[in-house]
Amino acid sequence: MIGRLAIWTLAIVSIGVFVAVPIVVPDADSSYALLFGAATTSFTVVGLILIARVPGNRVGALLLLSGAIFAAVYALTAYAIVAGTSTPPWPTTALAWVVSDAIFIYPVVIVLTGIPLVFPDGHLISPRWRWFVWFVVVAMTAQTMSVALAPGPVGPDGLPNPPAVPALPGVLPIRGGSSSLPSIVGLGGAAVAVWFLYRRGRPSRRHHRNSLLVS
Repeated sequence: MIGRLAIWTLAIVSIGVFVAVPIVVPDADSSYALLFGAATTSFTVVGLILIARVPGNRVGALLLLSGAIFAAVYALTAYAIVAGTSTPPWPTTALAWVVSDAIFIYPVVIVLTGIPLVFPDGHLISPRWRWFVWFVVVAMTAQTMSVALAPGPVGPDGLPNPPAVPALPGVLPIRGGSSSLPSIVGLGGAAVAVWFLYRRGRPSRRHHRNSLLVS
């Protein structure tokens, strides 16, 4: 009962963010709201349906989590806009920009990499794929830390980054040159997982996938 309440609360809050933000911030970019609103609503609704129809399947939980993070990014961005236009700017303005930028990539990685790895029954093809999951987790953690701790201006007003570490500029060129590596490896691994599922996967997994699509 508590788990179901938490799931519904998360879903309602996620969708509610995109209803409330245009009211609180009427000057917000409507195209930005439409894009993130559509992503959040679709991920959240489909996630709820899967959680209700196939309990225990990680695909539904991952979709719901992606929608919630998109909603958090949008809420933080709206908050930063309001806080930055206040006089004087609120002390947490820069921090809101930093957190929003740091977590923006997570829903994309979850949908394009995480879900294909566990589709359709919510489990990895085999335990040997755990190393790949850990690679993605470590790479995303490193990427998040580098974004959050990088010195320099943040936001449209060029505010200083509160948690910045001054010693990072020396390693930023290395990070910038290799920032696409986790994405390339992640998407490549997800594609291989899907190919392996269809080419070498058990017939029961294929049947389960088809039953989810037509049910």
